[in-house]
Formats: sequence, C-alpha cells, structure tokens
Amino acid sequence: MSRKNWNAGDLSIIRSVCTDQGKGNAGMKKILVTGGAGFVGSNLCRRLVQEENNDVICLDNLMTGKLDNIQDLIKRPNFKFIEHDVREAIDIDIHYIYHAACPQVLRRIRKAQQER
Repeated sequence: MSRKNWNAGDLSIIRSVCTDQGKGNAGMKKILVTGGAGFVGSNLCRRLVQEENNDVICLDNLMTGKLDNIQDLIKRPNFKFIEHDVREAIDIDIHYIYHAACPQVLRRIRKAQQER
C-alpha cells in the first residue's frame, strides 16, 4: 500500500491510503464524496450506491447541504454519512474521491452580496 495525500489548494486536505488495484476487501471500492449532502453530491451518492461493490462515504459539514437530500440513503448498508468540514484534515481509507464540496465559492458569493 502507498500513502497518498490529496490537497485541493487550501480548501481541503484529505489523506487516504490507497491500494494498488483500487479495490478493498472482497472487491469493494471505497468511494468518498465530499459535499455529498448537497444537490450534486447527493445525486452522485445515489447513483454510486446502486452498484453493490461500491462502499460510499458521504462527507459534508451541512453548511449548504441538507440531510433531507440523503435521507433515502442513510439506511443503505453500503452508504455512510460523516459530518465534517473539508477544510479540516481527515484520515479515511478510500480508493476514489469525488470532490463536490466548494466552500471557497460560498465565501466569494457572500462577500459579493455584502458589497452590494
């Protein structure tokens, strides 16, 4: 196993341990979706959990995302929700990342609204 550090600018640091083949035990693929409780992220999670060999981890701080968006996924055995801010480091054993969280955009929008 090799250690990979994922860094999307100063927005997020997600450290992950990746296997060489991209699959964990029994062929399961562990997939992290940041911003997973938002509109785009929740629909992505919904699509990913349909495949039985996908283990989907939804990471969201619920700043703009809503638990209502993923309510139908919570009881699925291959879905896990973690309330966490992507701007803070977190160690998660994963194979793939879909980065749908974007707190920097929110700061810019709020700043522009305040300047009006």
